[in-house]
Amino acid sequence: MQFPFSRILAAAACCLCAQVLADLSGGPLPLPTFRQVVSTEWPDEKSAAEATAELVLLGPGERFVFSARWDDRNPRSLALAKALAPTGLKSTFYVCGSGPGFGPTMRELVALGNSIGCHTISHGYMRGFLPVKDFREVMQNRIELEVYAGTPVVAFGVPFGFGAMHTEAAGYDNLKVVGEALRNAGLLGGADGAGDSAAKYGLGTNEWVGSHVVFANDRNPDAKLFQGMLGRCTNAFAKGSSPCGPHVTLGLHPWQSDEGMVKLAGIVSEAVAAPGTVLMTDTEYIAMRLQYLRSTLRKVGSEGRRAIFEVERPKPYAIGAAVPLVLRLSDGRHVDVAPPADMPVPAEFSCLEGALSASQD
Repeated sequence: MQFPFSRILAAAACCLCAQVLADLSGGPLPLPTFRQVVSTEWPDEKSAAEATAELVLLGPGERFVFSARWDDRNPRSLALAKALAPTGLKSTFYVCGSGPGFGPTMRELVALGNSIGCHTISHGYMRGFLPVKDFREVMQNRIELEVYAGTPVVAFGVPFGFGAMHTEAAGYDNLKVVGEALRNAGLLGGADGAGDSAAKYGLGTNEWVGSHVVFANDRNPDAKLFQGMLGRCTNAFAKGSSPCGPHVTLGLHPWQSDEGMVKLAGIVSEAVAAPGTVLMTDTEYIAMRLQYLRSTLRKVGSEGRRAIFEVERPKPYAIGAAVPLVLRLSDGRHVDVAPPADMPVPAEFSCLEGALSASQD
């Protein structure tokens, strides 16, 4: 179902939701962009004049991105984040429900370097929802999480997984209906399934960024299970056969005991330390891949031994994180282009007053 209104007035909730103030008539959500000049040094004027560059996703020697996903308003979330912190593994906590009660915990999670994702208001089976309820479940969840966590929220994890998304509601193709709700709510990706969530939601790979989800058992961490699933993922990455790019996410629930959390940290430490493993949150990977796919690069010219390029890239607040854009120069060098220091991702959001409502009129 297509919502008849063209703009969602969610700016009172937070400035990140300004990205949703876009034409929702279909297709990829427009992202606000900015232009940035990149000057590179070359040995001589001739090489500068002949220099070229291209956008790449990862830097030299980097094989894949590893993150973690943890669901619900689990009272063990903060303990797990602290247990994993020494390994360097970064997590996205997909939070369900409504209201400020989990807000202080979310802010602590973010302060530790993690990110927050949507998980719907009711944590219900979305296969039984009608389209308007799908939209409310994700839009209200996103706005409240941004307000109470004080952080951008662009990631989404479907409750109960894709296995619970069989068609039920009045004959709708439920996954496509949910995908439309996600796009209309300005969400951009998440950790579900085997890297093919964009296709399942009926979204393009340049508008929805997925991941390959691997498990280690929610209660009694199992090294063999984790290593086997991770190995299959890295083999797929090496073959270039991943629709979401080289991204693997460990999850799903922080139900481990204190001893289990220590065991889990030990299990993942080897993967974290492996050469070529890049540690990010799901949100950071979404931002990195979207800017790689939706940025443009052109050579402006050369001045002496300097070759000058210009990139047009999404603004950090619109993709949820300020991450470098990687250029590979024609001589094999890689350049990490960080967003300008005066263009940070907002850290504070104003309080939402009143209620959010959407009409079909």
